[in-house]
This record gives sequence, C-alpha cells and structure tokens, in this order.
Amino acid sequence: MTLTTTQKSIDALLTGDRQYQIPDFQRPYVWEEPQAIALVNDLLGAWRTNDGDYFLGSVVLVQHPSGDDVDIIDGQQRMTTLCILLALLRHLAGVGSGLHGDLSKRLSIAESTFKGLDERPRLLVRECDREFFDTFIVDDNIDSLLDVDASALTPASVRRINDNARTMLDVLSDPDVLAPDEVQSFVQYLMLQVSLIEVTTDSYQAAHRIFSVLNTRGVPLAATDIFKANVLAHVAPERRPRYAVMWEDAINSLATDNPDAFFGHLLTLMLRSPAKRALIDCFSEQVLTPFFAAKSGEQFIDEVLVPNARAYELATLAPLA
Repeated sequence: MTLTTTQKSIDALLTGDRQYQIPDFQRPYVWEEPQAIALVNDLLGAWRTNDGDYFLGSVVLVQHPSGDDVDIIDGQQRMTTLCILLALLRHLAGVGSGLHGDLSKRLSIAESTFKGLDERPRLLVRECDREFFDTFIVDDNIDSLLDVDASALTPASVRRINDNARTMLDVLSDPDVLAPDEVQSFVQYLMLQVSLIEVTTDSYQAAHRIFSVLNTRGVPLAATDIFKANVLAHVAPERRPRYAVMWEDAINSLATDNPDAFFGHLLTLMLRSPAKRALIDCFSEQVLTPFFAAKSGEQFIDEVLVPNARAYELATLAPLA
C-alpha cells in the first residue's frame, strides 16, 4: 500500500491528464443552495480581503492500477461544486476570451493521440448525473441551463446541480459582488491561491479508513454513510454498482429520516446486548470487522442488510394489537 499527501492549488489539481471519477457506489450529490452560496461567499471574501492562501479542505483518492485516473472516496461534494463554480466563471468571462479557454482546459481533458484518449470531462460524476452535468456544466451551456424546468429534473442530485448553478450565478452576476472587470482577478486568486490537501492511495481499504476518520470528526456524514463505504469496500469492483443500488433500496425501504436507528437495532440484535459506545465505533468494530474476517461485502448486504431491513420495515408498519 502506498499513501501520499500533497497540498495542491486548484490549478495544479485540474491540470494534466488525470480524470477524477465519482464511483456509482458513492452517495448522491447532496449539497444544496446554502452550502453552495457559503462556498462562493467564503472564496469571494478571502479574495476581497487579500487573505493570502485559502485552504479548502481535503480530498481522498484511490489511484487506478494503470493510468492517471483516480476515484474520489471523500470530497465529491466540494469537487462537484467547485467545477460548477468554474463553469459559471467561464460563462461570465465570455466565449473567445483567454480566461474562457483556460477554464475550459481545467474542466475538460484534451484528446491525446499519444495516450489513445478522447476528450473527456475532468470530473466524471455518477452515471445518473452524468448527462446533465456534462451537457450543461462541462460543455458550457449555462444559458440553456437557465431555460430548464427544474421541477421536472430527476433524480434529486441533478436538481441540486441545477439549483446550485443558478443560485451561484445569481451571486456572481451581481456587479456589487463581482464586477465584470474583476472576474479575471478572482479566477487568478481561486486557481493559484486556493488549495486542497490531496490524499492518494492505491488501496480502497486504506482510502475508506481515511474517509471514516475524516468524517467522524464533526460527523458531516451519518453513521449509515460510513457503514455503506466500509461494506462496499469489501464488494468486488465489478459488482459495486449493483450492490450500491441494493444498499440504497434497502435503506430507502425503511421510510425513515434516521436510518442510523435501524443500525442501532441491528447492532443490538447481532451482539445480543445494547451498544455501550458510539454507534459508528461499536458497529464497525464489533459487527463489520468480524464479519469481513470470513465473509464479503456482498454477503453482508445479501444475508444481513436486506433481510433485516425488510423485517424492520414490516415491524414498523405492523399495527398495534
């Protein structure tokens, strides 16, 4: 196993032939307008005050066995929103400007005859979001995006991409916030002085351990999301998309806004006693780790998650005697 940690500017992150891929087993794009606006305002504020270098957080990547491409294990919300922001700034710069061309090179990877690669998007989002994201964000069709009937968009992640793009464009188009002649200065700050910590490994197991550590501080993800990442790391790569759907279907069948409660019940059932520590730690250490010592992620979903989710669903729907 190899592990590298590097601080990179946005420009360095989005230069070269590397494509950042969001695997279909990852959770959907969930950032909504408040998070998108906060990101834009924070960046504008740092630029306005000339606040030196701005640290945007971290991204956890798994290097593909061959080639430059990587899977994003943690950081997809930030990376997706950042690419939307760059597409909006490219739109404001105008076709034909040098800035427009430079930003296009960051959002798309040029064709490479030498490597046998066609032109492709820098960020490859989940398949369910891909057509919308590539058409309107990567391919510079912001004007057309503004004509889209947002109420008709599905799934919800596509609607969030649309809504966040519109909302951020409203902010950036306000001359009191960012005058047309200031766009280049802001883009230069964004690309050269804003940075992320890039954590790269060649092991899904290591990436998911890092992911869990990063996301249990302040808990931006639910325990359910941590368990999903852990379980799917033990599923064969070619089966992950199918088992990710099975996981989501099982969780959605619970019809609850708090699926962590289901895992609390499942923990008690499997240990024959209530948890004595935090659910994330206890379930991971006392259920998942022993299970994976002998069995696979597929078996956990087939033998544990799906039947118990069904039983939980029936129990919660059963009328009181």
